[in-house]
This record gives sequence, structure tokens and C-alpha cells, in this order.
Amino acid sequence: MTKVKYDYSPLDSPESQFRLLTLLPGLWQDEIRCSLAVYPFDSNASNYNYQTLSYVWGDPTVVRQIRVDDLNFQVTENLWLALRRLRHAESELLIWVDAIAINQQDKDEKSKQVAMMGDIYRRCCEVICWLGEDTEAVSAPYALTSTTGVLAFELLRLHAEDKHRYDNICYDTSSSSHVEVAAGYEAHFEALSKIIESPWWSRIWIVQELALPPKATLMFGSEYLPVEVLKDIREVERQHEQGCCKHVFSAYQFEGLIKKTKLFMSQGAASLLFIRLTARDGDSYPLPLLRSLVCANSATDPRDLYYGLLGLLPKSDLNPDYSLSPSAVFARGAVQEMNFSERLSMMVGFRSADFFKSPQGQGLKANPTWLAPTSFMFMRIERQDLLTLFSRHMSKLNASRGFYSPVTLVNDSSLLLKSIQIDTIRLVDTVTAGNGVSKTIYRWLQMLALDETSCWPPDPPQIGSLADAFWKTLLWNGIYNSDDDGKLSTGDYIEMAQWLRHVIDGSPPLANVHNPLSRYVVHTNLSQRSLFLTKTGMLGLGPYNTMPGDEVHVLIGANVPFVLCPHRKRLKKYAPNSVFESSVRQYTMIGDGYVHGIMNGEAMEERGEDSWETIQIW
Repeated sequence: MTKVKYDYSPLDSPESQFRLLTLLPGLWQDEIRCSLAVYPFDSNASNYNYQTLSYVWGDPTVVRQIRVDDLNFQVTENLWLALRRLRHAESELLIWVDAIAINQQDKDEKSKQVAMMGDIYRRCCEVICWLGEDTEAVSAPYALTSTTGVLAFELLRLHAEDKHRYDNICYDTSSSSHVEVAAGYEAHFEALSKIIESPWWSRIWIVQELALPPKATLMFGSEYLPVEVLKDIREVERQHEQGCCKHVFSAYQFEGLIKKTKLFMSQGAASLLFIRLTARDGDSYPLPLLRSLVCANSATDPRDLYYGLLGLLPKSDLNPDYSLSPSAVFARGAVQEMNFSERLSMMVGFRSADFFKSPQGQGLKANPTWLAPTSFMFMRIERQDLLTLFSRHMSKLNASRGFYSPVTLVNDSSLLLKSIQIDTIRLVDTVTAGNGVSKTIYRWLQMLALDETSCWPPDPPQIGSLADAFWKTLLWNGIYNSDDDGKLSTGDYIEMAQWLRHVIDGSPPLANVHNPLSRYVVHTNLSQRSLFLTKTGMLGLGPYNTMPGDEVHVLIGANVPFVLCPHRKRLKKYAPNSVFESSVRQYTMIGDGYVHGIMNGEAMEERGEDSWETIQIW
């Protein structure tokens, strides 16, 4: 006899009801059976004492069958494995699981339920974070103890102990140059490596799912670990790295699995724990900061790069709507954030050639040019530090001197906003990678007649001179790789002058100049940039694709100036079928930059509010 497939009954009120799954008791080989019931969702929902499951759906083509209200229901294998481990032998478990609790085929219900997810996780008693299962346990005839889970979680508990690094039994510090895995702990680090490689850590939805519940527990196979253990590890490492064990961390090299573990704890897991700590304190995040913290978390549906964070943002007027295109979702979210914070922060970010060649960049080409790709994109975790440094760098600047004028979104694409046109770009030279940086810098030194070593004496050049503008432009007039105010010093000039003299002499090559400041310039300030000179002689740095004829603008509400292109030939490429506002000038966004002499609001003070004009950027 054919068993009937489960069919949802519509929720009477999708904004104030939700479904909870009762996982019925059973043994390892028993069919997974559940019941699904509708509950009122309000401030008293926490009284239901329900758990939530945070997991990765997995391959949608690899499915297993369970029974819901005695009817067939298909779930992905990863969810099936999680339910099998979570099921009790003799008692029921009340739990919320998105793939079952939400009718995924009903777009209206899905949109309204996704808007509630932050509160659903906030009001549960505990979230179980399912990291995966041992391969051998998938088809095992009986429940196996997870070897991976046991070893990995044991290693994490060892790291959480308040001990000196050289006293931790899992490390061998007998070498004078590097730390090694202690004998007998190789399998522990291999197991932890599998945990770190779980796709769960890189999923965007897990950010709020981990941050909001009162209690969070990691689960791999048969094993559980309170997430507070990871918090203890961060506190212990911070205390020892900056104090008693500082010499170990500075003198020793960390390689292989040890380096992988350290990177995981200091970057990926650290960001998630920081968000959880502040979210539990009731704080919300500005969207740019949140995106910079979770840039390594991806989504199958790009719209979820915004929707997946709604529970952590200040109360939003925008509810999930899966009938909108990803670019419309990003544009609406960005405009709401900018008008709420009164800062054009969502327009500032990397616009690199390499990014637009990547799969992620190809997927975001439909976005309006005014929206920085880094506002809604996936980045490898290794680049997270660069993005954080970039954000810190930009936050120190104040080109529009705190002024703001609300922006208006037109047809989910273009932006109407206020601007001051500063100048038009006359000369451009794109900085190339590697030793090409030295060649570019040398060409500019020649063009500006600063190509003699005598132009770069030990003492700083006169304030306002061309040499003063040049070396400060290369540094964006500040160094923001620390928590200080970033102001340049005489010592910074001495280091830069030394590097510039090397560039002029042509010896040694840039790669062999062990000058921290020159490396900072190359990797942070000049990466994917162009040097330019305006018609009135202003020196600046723009995006890699800046061209003569592009204009420099201060957009009201932005802390940095922007390069805009007024040419219709570029405009038609991005908006071929659009209707333009006839009363305002039209532009495409090339990107943010640095222009010496206007980074601290000088243009705002000199020209005044009467010089503001409305422009339209596509």
C-alpha cells in the first residue's frame, strides 16, 4: 500500500504562529517518526521549552524519508543523520527545524517565518549545532560512539585549560624554533581538523542561530560540547599570548594542523563568539560591521546574505521577500542601513578586478555600481583580517565632516543623493602587482620631479609641498593597522623615505626590502589601486579602473571621496534599459579613494552647503 506524502495545512496567521516538531522516541534502526503541531508565537513562546536545530541542509539530491504525522516526508541526509542522533530511546523531544517547520514551497509563508527566525532562536531553551557525522556511522547497524567527536572535543577542552602553552600536554615545545604536536595527539588534531572543515561554520544562517539562544551546544556524531568551551579557549589564549607566554607565540612558528587550529580559533570561531557575546547582551550591529565579521560565511541563495542576519540588526522595516531579485534585496537593505546610521558605509569597499572574475563576483554583477561588492559577498577567511583593517582604515577619515543627507532608492537600482564635485581626473597610472609597484612609483616620482634621492632627506618635507602630498597619499595620511589614532609620525616618514630612495636607486628590489611600512603600503593601500592627478593638481588614489575624465566627488555622508564616471557609454553597460532622471547628472560608481587635502572635511568647509547638488548613481 502506497504511503501518502505529507501536505501542509496553511498557517492561519504566519506572522504569529509557528510549527514545532515532536521527535518521537525510537531506537537506532527504527524509522524516524515525528508529529508537527501549530503553536501561537508571542513573548510567551519560551514557555514551550523547545530546542532549535542549527545545521547545513546538505546536498538536496541526497535525501532520506521520515514520517511526519504518519505521512511520508523527505529530508536531506544530513538532517536525517542529525534527527537520528537527537532522538531519545524512551522520551519525546520538542524541537524547531526550519526544513520541516516551514512550508518551503509557500513563498509567502517562508518570507514571514524567516522574518521571525531571530525571535524563534532567541526564545528557545537551547540550540543544537549539528556539525556532522562519522562516515562509518552513516550506515552502521547500531549507534557508534563518534571517534572524531570524542578526540576533537577532548582536544578543545585541553585548550580551554588555563595553562601555559609549553605546559599543555598536546604540544611539544622542545624545539627552539617551532611548536609540534605531542606524541599521542596526532589523531586529536586530525579529528579537530574534520570538525573545522564542517560546512556548518561557513553557513550564513548559523551566525544568528548561534548568537541568539540562551544556551548553545556543539554536536558531532554522538558527542556534545558547550559552546562556552570555545569562549574559554579564546580568553585563555588572549591572556597567555599577551602576557606570560608572549615569548612562545612570538618566537615559535605554528605550522600544519596547529596553524589551522590557531587560525580557526583566532578568526572564524572568534567572530562568531564575539557576535554571540554582544547579542546576548542585547546589542545590535550596524550592517557593515556585521558583514565584515561574517564575510567568510556563504549562502546558497544570495538573498540570505542579508536575510540571514536580520535577527542581529536593529529593527528593520524590511521583511524577507523571496520574490525580489538579490540585487533588489541588497539595494533595499543597504539604503535602509545608510539612512538609519546616516553614513554611506555600504558604498565603501573593495572593487577589485580579481573579485569580478570570481564566481561570487560574477553572481553580483547585476548589483548597482554604487553598492560595494564587499557589502554582500563571500570572502575567504584568510582575507577577513584585510577587510577588518580596511574598515578600520576608513573609519578614521571624515571627508563629509559628519554631514548627511538622506538617500533615495529609485526602482530598486539607482540612488539619488547629494554630492560636491571636487575635480576631474587628468592623469592615471594603475599600480601593478609585485615589483611593478616599484616601477609605478618611480614613474610618478619622475613625473612629479621627485625622482632624486635628495628629494627624500631624513627630515620630513614642508607641509603642503608636493613631496609632502606624495608620501602621505601613499599612506592615506595614516596607518590604521593598530588601535591608535593612526596619525603619521616623523619615524613613519623616515621609513617611507628609505623605501622611496630604494625605489629611485632600483636596488634592492621591492620584494627584498624588509621595511614594514613599505609592505603596509603595497598590501593595504596600493592593492588594486590607481594613482591619479586631477586638472587642478590634486593627488590621489582611486580604484584600479579609474580613467581620465572621471570625476572626484565628496558624497554627503561618506567618510572618503569617490571616483564617479559621467560617461554614458559606461552607464549604458550597467543600465541599458533604464529611464534616467532628466534634471540631475547621471553617473556610474567607479569606487572610493583618497584625495590629499580633502579627507577631513576641507571641501565641506570651503564650499558650503550651497554647493551640494543632487546626482543619480546607477
